[in-house]
Amino acid sequence: MKDHIYKPLIRQLVDAREKLGLTRASVSKQLGFPQGYLSRLEQGQYDLKASTLIELSRFYGLEIILAPIQLLPEVRLLLHDSTENDSEPAFVPLGDEDDNDGE
Repeated sequence: MKDHIYKPLIRQLVDAREKLGLTRASVSKQLGFPQGYLSRLEQGQYDLKASTLIELSRFYGLEIILAPIQLLPEVRLLLHDSTENDSEPAFVPLGDEDDNDGE
């Protein structure tokens, strides 16, 4: 596994799980993972699949956001500002995402 690529993502997942006070065993049971899978995943012994990343992230109340590299400073600022002052949203949605997708 390319540990250097996945390490920051895995660290964020571990931090989120611990912040919620969840054990590896309880998360594995609730998500239907084989026993020990989450432990090995968090230790970098398994390759982190995109589907697993999304499932764990959402379970922990997180969402994956893809942003253009050139906008990362602004995105980080928005995220930092939103954690500093939770009473004011960093952005406001303008409408339903499904309004303009043509489906």
